[in-house]
Amino acid sequence: RHTALVGFNVTVGKRRDWILSASYQFHTGRPHTPVSPVLNGAGDNYIFELGELNSERYGNFHEINLRSEIFRTFRRAKFTFYVEVLNLTNFQSEFLYIWGDATVDEDGNLRVPERRTFTHLPIRPWFGFRLEF
Repeated sequence: RHTALVGFNVTVGKRRDWILSASYQFHTGRPHTPVSPVLNGAGDNYIFELGELNSERYGNFHEINLRSEIFRTFRRAKFTFYVEVLNLTNFQSEFLYIWGDATVDEDGNLRVPERRTFTHLPIRPWFGFRLEF
């Protein structure tokens, strides 16, 4: 997959010791191998068949990240405190397809397993401290 990133930093404050950053990232979807439910030979359950290797892709997704940090220098050490929020706008991406179990409906017929999507990239806050000598 490929990622494109655009970002910027701004320093503010009397001593220019506050750094504010923002970035936008666009990601193309990862390749995956399709899976299809197929009735087994007895017709009483489903098995899964793999399609062509990496022949499909998950959807594209994007995210916006913000970061704020302040640093102080004491003698020979530089202390940096930061707060960063990744995926600030909570864009969700398809990460994995999950298949449910085959169920029997009211008429006694076997129903095809349902495909669901596991998403990822929730909002991720980070708090940190860095010390440099």
